[in-house]
Amino acid sequence: MNYYTLTAQVLTKIVFYNLLPKSGEYSHARGSASLLIYCLLKGIRVNIPKLIIDYMASEHLLIPNRYLPFGMLITHLLK
Repeated sequence: MNYYTLTAQVLTKIVFYNLLPKSGEYSHARGSASLLIYCLLKGIRVNIPKLIIDYMASEHLLIPNRYLPFGMLITHLLK
């Protein structure tokens, strides 16, 4: 991540920690995270709600003992 511009580094942190939270190594962007970073850098419109729903419904989150992402968002929607 050190070879990214400052803007790309900030967007990468926002994507990894807020939009598509993940655990483990943060030095490499893979899959939809890299596509999202590219779209944000190039100014391409992204459907963030669909991206969040797809991420929440993905199979890797169905593993037992995994955290549920977007807990605050879910709480706000269910109030």
